[in-house]
Formats: sequence, C-alpha cells, structure tokens
Amino acid sequence: MMVKLRIANDNDKELYRNMFNMYHNDISPYNNDFLEIDGNGYFEKDAIDCYFDGNESVKPYIIAFNNKTAGCIVLSRPPFVKPGCDYCIQELFLLGLYRGKGIAESACLYLMKEYKGRYCIIILKENHRAMSFWRKLIAKNAVFISEEELDEKSIALEFLTKQ
Repeated sequence: MMVKLRIANDNDKELYRNMFNMYHNDISPYNNDFLEIDGNGYFEKDAIDCYFDGNESVKPYIIAFNNKTAGCIVLSRPPFVKPGCDYCIQELFLLGLYRGKGIAESACLYLMKEYKGRYCIIILKENHRAMSFWRKLIAKNAVFISEEELDEKSIALEFLTKQ
C-alpha cells in the first residue's frame, strides 16, 4: 500500500475546496451547522481559505494512495489547538472508495511520526465511525491522556505520540 502525504499548495485550492465540501456533507448528519448549501452547492465555500493564507500554524495535506488523490487532512499547531497541546488533526477526509483500507490510519501515523508531541482530536459525539477510528488508533499507537466533553455535540481526546 502506497500512502503519501504532501502539503497542499495554491494549485490544490479548488481540489481542497471540493473535498472539504464532501467532508462537510459526510459530517452534516452530526452537525447542525451544515444543513443547507449555497446556490453553487457548497456548505461553506470559504471554509478552506484559512488553510492557504500562508499561516505556518495550519498545514493542509493531500492524501494520495497509489498516486491518486484519496483525501485530505489538516494539522494545526498553537494557537489553533487546545491549550497544553502541541498539535491537532482538525479534519480528516477520505473519498468513499478509499475508506476501510488503512489509508486514514497511515496518514495519521505519518503525521504523528513527523510531529511528535501532545495531540488533541475533536470528534462529533454522534459520529461513531470517527470515534471508533480514533479510539483504536490511539490505543494501538499512542499514549492516551484524557477524554473531555466540550459541549453537547463534541468531545476532545488527548494523547501523546510514542517516542
């Protein structure tokens, strides 16, 4: 299995915008913020602009599998993470064709190896697939620290990468 990550650049902006829209569609059953689309079919057309403004604290990546675009993932650093944490994987999206094949796990492990430290992951409580994915990944590959309810919709999982 050939999973590769590369930092998205300005040429990837439209690709990222489209994948992010699909991501928002995926999480819309768990998040009332994404109930309606605009006249062009976007939930939030400008949602990704902050990933391409040159801020080094936010890194958008393209996930490729066998040299084909499979999804996207965003890594954040302070000040865009929970206090006390070094990193946050903010978004993780795979096209349906690539799910259930270990690609998301490989992408996360790549980031955790490159950026060692304390992570915080925010998960929508009703997104049981995401919850299961993160609990398994953390149990197998990291040191679990805590789980905290943030609000009625979401929880935060904190963990340390293994050195």
